[in-house]
Order: sequence, then structure tokens, then C-alpha cells
Amino acid sequence: MRPAALFTGYLALALLLGALLAYPVYLSLNPLIDEPMYRFVTRTGMLIALLAAPWFLRSQNLADRRALGYAPPHVFVRGLIIGMAAGVSIMVPLVGALLLLGVRVPNPDWVFSGPDLALTLAEGLLVGVLVALIEETFFRGAMYTAVERHSGMWVAVLLPSVLYAALHFLTTDYDVLPRALEWYSGFVSLAYMFEQYTEPALLIDSFLALFAVGVFLALVRARTGHIAGCIGLHAGWVMIIKVTKHVTITNEHAQYSFLAGGYDGVIGYLALALIASLAVVYAVMTRDRRPCDSALRGVDGND
Repeated sequence: MRPAALFTGYLALALLLGALLAYPVYLSLNPLIDEPMYRFVTRTGMLIALLAAPWFLRSQNLADRRALGYAPPHVFVRGLIIGMAAGVSIMVPLVGALLLLGVRVPNPDWVFSGPDLALTLAEGLLVGVLVALIEETFFRGAMYTAVERHSGMWVAVLLPSVLYAALHFLTTDYDVLPRALEWYSGFVSLAYMFEQYTEPALLIDSFLALFAVGVFLALVRARTGHIAGCIGLHAGWVMIIKVTKHVTITNEHAQYSFLAGGYDGVIGYLALALIASLAVVYAVMTRDRRPCDSALRGVDGND
């Protein structure tokens, strides 16, 4: 439990510092960047977390390739490609089912265009890779290793997945009016970022689905010994979701609309059923598999 608490505390401290510095950052960048205050809080907090990461990782004895879940280049690239193909293969049927059920319908404002679709795919891939690289290095890389060393594999699969799911709901529509901004406005925005947790019934479907996603990705990390497949899966999912949200919209009046979560209109109970089932099947089929040290070091035994 101690490593999980340390990682949670690290992120919490970064957010608090982000809230403290959000006001001067806002004054420095406005009107060049027209964003609500809470985005200054999250992005400043993320920047602080990234800048402090080398020190934090060294302090926890995690500042090496293996602890972060990185395999040699040839192993990593292969795992990344396979993972991305698997991610697309999982997400496309999910989106297809939502379309067949009428939960998502074509966006009336979108007119088919090959270049536009290609650009959306490229943007989705870029965003997917960047998001996956950061999140998988933190959750399935460093945090998984720290918790696994202390408490074993299954705790390392479950605890980071709870934090991973929980962080997705730290957002708000509330914005402090520019004329009302004060030095403490970042803390006000930070407090409002937890408002979704005041109505847990509205987020439980997406929360559980994201928890299942975290468990599945952690199992891939545990069985392969690295995060290449995790990054590929994650990036493939994000890419397809980005495209889906661009060319379709949620039909809130559909009979089965409850199957798509309120988080993004895709990740809900149907995704939970699919991802959880895949996680169970994967866990059973690979239960005797252990990461191969020679594969992590390279064929010749060298890094």
C-alpha cells in the first residue's frame, strides 16, 4: 500500500502546486492562451509532475529502463505494433455495436471527406501515442513496478488501476470569470474538479470500464514484462475513440443509451463487459506465462 500512497501523494502535490501557480501562469499567458482556469491548474500540475519525475523516480529506485517497463528497441517496436493492432481490433467492434444499437449515430454536421478522415486518424494516432506514452510509463511502468515489488503482482494490477480510473473524472465546466480572478482561484478550480464525485451514479459505468481497462493493461504488463503492448493498445483505443467522436454523436434517446458512458459516449457498460471479458480470458490463457529475462535484455543478453 505504501508505494501506491506515495504515487497518489506525488500526483496530489503536483496538482496543489499547479493550483498555486495557475494564477501567475494565467497572467503570463493570457490572452495568448484562452483557456479556463482549471486547465491551467491541470496543465501546470502535469508540467510540475513531469519536471520532478527524474528526482521522484530516483528516490524510489525506479530510474532505469526495466523498472519503467521499457524493453530493447526491437522487442518494444514489435510489442507496440501488435498492441496497436489489437487495440483497433477491440475498439472497432465496440463502436460498431454502439452504431448498430443506435447508441451512436452519424454526425449530421460531418460530411464524408477522405482528407478530413485521414487527418482525424493521424491526429488521433498522435494524441493516442502521446497520452499512452505518458500514462503507461507512469501507471503500468513505474507505479506497477513499485507496487509489485512491495505487495505482489495482483495488488500491482488492481491499485494503480483504481487511481488510473479515478483521475479521468477530475474535470469541471466551472470557470472563474477573468474579472473575479484572485491568487487563490486555482484552488477554487481544483475543488470544482472533484464535483463529478458528488454524483457517483452518473460516473460509475465509465469508472468501472476504465478500471477494467487499467486491469487489462496491467495484465499485459505483467505477462510480457514491458509496457510496449500497453502503449499500443492504449494508443489504438484513443485513436478509434477520437475518430468515433468526430464522425458520430451520442443518441441520448436510444433504447440502449445506458450502454455508453457519460465520460465520452463510448466507454460505458458495454465497454466494461467487453474489456473485462477480454481481461479474464487473457489472464487465464497466460496464467503460466512469465516475462522472459532474455527477451528484456535482448537476444545476446545485453541491453
